[in-house]
Amino acid sequence: MAAKKEVDIEALKLKRKTLSGRVAECEGTLKHLHRLLDEEKAKPSFKTSKDPRHLKFQEASRRKLEELQGRIAELEKARAVMNADVKKLSLIIKGQA
Repeated sequence: MAAKKEVDIEALKLKRKTLSGRVAECEGTLKHLHRLLDEEKAKPSFKTSKDPRHLKFQEASRRKLEELQGRIAELEKARAVMNADVKKLSLIIKGQA
């Protein structure tokens, strides 16, 4: 029975390690998306202008910003869930180790 617990702990450690790697990958993607968001906001087409010729570019820029913000929100939710799982696994491992 003791060998079974040891195998479970090793399996949990491996699962925690893979989840931690996915969290780190998610954070890298988030940094990239935030950089893209800042670049899009800095573009002149994002600035408000009364000229009707600029309306098409402003709408395209706004749609792109909304898309980026949506992707960022999804990734932050996924990262929060994975972080919670990593914390749970860490507590389980510390309790059994």
